[in-house]
Amino acid sequence: MSYVEITQEQFEYVLSHLGKSGYTWKKLDEPMAKESVYMVSINDIHIKVFSSIVDGVSRGIGADAIRVVGWDVRSDRPITLSEIRVNRTDNWAENLRKRVQTVVSRVVSLEDAPKCKICGGMLIEMNGKFGKFKGCLNYKNHGKEPSRAHHYVNQLNDKIMGLRLEISKCGDNNRIKEIEEQLKKLEKDQLIMEAQL
Repeated sequence: MSYVEITQEQFEYVLSHLGKSGYTWKKLDEPMAKESVYMVSINDIHIKVFSSIVDGVSRGIGADAIRVVGWDVRSDRPITLSEIRVNRTDNWAENLRKRVQTVVSRVVSLEDAPKCKICGGMLIEMNGKFGKFKGCLNYKNHGKEPSRAHHYVNQLNDKIMGLRLEISKCGDNNRIKEIEEQLKKLEKDQLIMEAQL
């Protein structure tokens, strides 16, 4: 197994020809990274590729692994605990294509994973001081953006306002009674949801 040098031009050529149509990529501005970092996307699936390329060429042997990681752009965090490495051997380009497709498959398999009750984010296995646990990828943003409950309360408010407007314009007493019954139920739901906020 011999190691080869990879130029940035070669690396970007491979990213442009990942196999399936629909893949897009862009080089990211990551000031803390010592290497060129790329975001590869297909549909709503995002993968960060840490290239091992510094100043236009790959790093020396021993610091050369290309890392491929499923990425959640909303929380700016990795989706999976493990990354897949690609060694800089003669067949690195084909291995990179395969690793990207493997990560895409892993991310797709997580789409049916349980969702966070607060924000709807993906729950994944995380490491804590007491071991592994299921946690929300977006936990750092909890409380910084409206929760599902806030959205639901806003929807209820819109429905209530619409029904009140309908009553004010309605001349049919039977229809007014129907609308008032709907209003009672919605206002009760609204109180319950607001108590949870």
